[in-house]
Amino acid sequence: VFGFFGMIFFCGVLGFGYSLWAGGLTLSLIILPTIIRSTEEAMIAVHDSLREGSYALGAGKVKTIFKIVIPSALSGIATAVILGVGRVVGESAALVYTSRAVAYMPSSYSDTGSSFSVMMWMFWNKGYPADYLYATAAVLLIIVAALNGLIIFANKKLKRGDKGKITENRRKI
Repeated sequence: VFGFFGMIFFCGVLGFGYSLWAGGLTLSLIILPTIIRSTEEAMIAVHDSLREGSYALGAGKVKTIFKIVIPSALSGIATAVILGVGRVVGESAALVYTSRAVAYMPSSYSDTGSSFSVMMWMFWNKGYPADYLYATAAVLLIIVAALNGLIIFANKKLKRGDKGKITENRRKI
């Protein structure tokens, strides 16, 4: 559905044609609901006592959101973004409709291109050596593993920073 919408809207109405621009914008539409909902949940999960303490100290709503809520929810927001990117790494259907399926590297964003999974299918279909297929699969696997490692690192780093800030804020209050 997203690929069909992207083909009609980005390729046809906006005139991008079959290009990486159209594919990228379509992929952004795919991950946007996930990121928005996860960010909302992360911000709701912030303790009300932190908000109330900020209000009690005279901070307004906007200052409370930017100085208390968002820093406290940052690990959840970072996780949502990384998971959203991880979701579209292997996306193929939307890219077939918007940026086509080719077995070569594009030279600009206005060229056609394909995802790693589509590229592997193209290598298999066109009779390329199996080494091309395995190398592409290895790159895709490395990217997904790196994204998972980044999630773990970001959570540990941001959670450690949040605990210190929360304890500091409680001492001040």
